Amino acid sequence: MKRTPLKSKRTRKHILKPERVVDLVRLKRLHEFPCVVCWMRGEVQESPTEAHHMKHLPDGTVLKNQKAGDNHTIPLCEKKHHWNSVHVGMSLREFERLYGAEAELLVIVDGWLEQDMIYVQKGEL
Repeated sequence: MKRTPLKSKRTRKHILKPERVVDLVRLKRLHEFPCVVCWMRGEVQESPTEAHHMKHLPDGTVLKNQKAGDNHTIPLCEKKHHWNSVHVGMSLREFERLYGAEAELLVIVDGWLEQDMIYVQKGEL
């Protein structure tokens, strides 16, 4: 009986993670802003603002098991920032259905930062 040649083991391609942008000034400034979702919906923010590193980048890249750079962060209240925790159990798709795409929220926040605003009240933009 003739044996078939052994298939070579596929080598795993090494995927380099892109270098993460670190912007401590932006992170500090984001904590001064209100939660962008609460602001859009006219809700009273009930918890401190946290910097959320996006999962979907504006160019369509989906990040799994890695953090986006600090240039891709948006201010979210604690409740909305932990949307995918065990208690809330919301998927990214559900979050974006309810609150809008992360890329759209990033555009709003970048506008706030460009205008050098310390605090934003609904209707001022």
